[in-house]
Amino acid sequence: MTTPDVSVIVPVYNTLPYLRECLDSLVGQTIGRPRMEVIAVDDGSTDGSGELLDRYAASYPGLFSVVHQANSGGPAAPCNVGIGRAAGRYLFFLGADDRLGPEALERMVERADAWGSEVVCVKLVGTGGRAIGQELFTEDVESLPFPDLRPFIFANSKLFRADLVKRHGIRYPEEMRAASDQPFTIEAMYRSRKTSVLADYDYYYAVARTDSSNLTYDPDWRGRLEDIDTLMRHVERLIGPGEARDRILQRHFRWEIGSRLSDVRELSGDDRRALCERVARLVERHWTPGIGALLPIATRVRIGLAAAGDLDTLGELNDFTAAGARPETVLRDGRALLALPGLDPPALGQEWFEITDRRTMWWRIRAEATAVRPSREGVEVSVRVSISPPSAAQLRPTLVAVPAGTGESLPLRARVEECDPRPGSILTLTVPVEPMIEGAVARRRRRVRLELDVAGATHGLAVAWPAGMRPRRFKGSSGGQVIVRPGPGEKLNVVVDPAAGGPDGGDRR
Repeated sequence: MTTPDVSVIVPVYNTLPYLRECLDSLVGQTIGRPRMEVIAVDDGSTDGSGELLDRYAASYPGLFSVVHQANSGGPAAPCNVGIGRAAGRYLFFLGADDRLGPEALERMVERADAWGSEVVCVKLVGTGGRAIGQELFTEDVESLPFPDLRPFIFANSKLFRADLVKRHGIRYPEEMRAASDQPFTIEAMYRSRKTSVLADYDYYYAVARTDSSNLTYDPDWRGRLEDIDTLMRHVERLIGPGEARDRILQRHFRWEIGSRLSDVRELSGDDRRALCERVARLVERHWTPGIGALLPIATRVRIGLAAAGDLDTLGELNDFTAAGARPETVLRDGRALLALPGLDPPALGQEWFEITDRRTMWWRIRAEATAVRPSREGVEVSVRVSISPPSAAQLRPTLVAVPAGTGESLPLRARVEECDPRPGSILTLTVPVEPMIEGAVARRRRRVRLELDVAGATHGLAVAWPAGMRPRRFKGSSGGQVIVRPGPGEKLNVVVDPAAGGPDGGDRR
């Protein structure tokens, strides 16, 4: 008997409204029936799904094989049964309420053979109103590093080389009622010699479900957190401490735990306390500083407050973020902290609020000009910064030559005021007109820049020019002029023109 190229495993539980379209998408595959087999495992359906499977098996002998079993309570056991019966060189798992594009199996097997791939992530698209993020599917990738943080990377809607799965004895953990595909996929990708991405075709159509008749039962939050604990333990047995493990576990702290904590108002007081106790156990067992550094700060603080049992501050934080409030940045003890509820008065250690990623330091700190006006000493530029007033006093404003390296930076005097309304500060910078004109022998452009030392590193930030604010021109007594206007990237520039009657500020090169 010829070995099929691919075994498609379809776990089924009460998916009759969608099942026919799923099965028809397999019948119509261009790879051809001799090169594939379909193993459908009916997990105790009561809606006629099992009978429909039997009719397809009778109509397409040699293509479909059907296993009927008592309900197992989740998708893991049916998938493991399918693995045990599969004869193909590759395995593919298809949800019984989803479907494949006609060329899907032929394309993925052809590319896996050409590239020597052991796992192939194929493009998913949503249908019927279901939204599927496309971050993973922007282009074909022959070799994808592990782990990758993009969405859907750990779903089982992938092509797996059967030898990889069987050689390492990779199976679905049957004690998990939901998300059992993630430990399976994580282990397969971890052990894979090459994982690839195919984004050139709509391979897998994920269908929006109009009811709850799908295989993955919807457990309450207690069961869900138990499943997450099982998943994390599986990852920890598989992968040693370090960045790779942290990058995987942070996904589950973010999406499964952080999201659950973002709105706990529908839970009773007893249930809220019980939820916090379970989160505390997960933090005690699995949390590392590396995980915390990868999380959004509000998510990190939310988890810390829950683990500490501080329901009142957790509620304040949820109200704060739901209102879309923008927190200040606070500089304290050499750290940059996000001023979320719980920082003052302190509910957690400062490390929970710290902006740990240097690359995003200035993404957190915004600076935008609000006014330009004459003063007795030259020009005053008001800049709104999202830093608390005591912290903003540590900023060093300068005029930096553009292009860089073509002249010295000029320090600017500044005074700091609290924003009205808060949060943030108003930094009023004084630009001396006369000394700049007198010292200039040619037209020169500088950019306002704010610098700050945090955690042993110097961070710099250019000041943004808001839409709608007009350039301003200031003449000196000698006839030269200083023009304050937007430059490249809509950043605030100061142009010195020592020649009387120089060109207008419309030149923005």
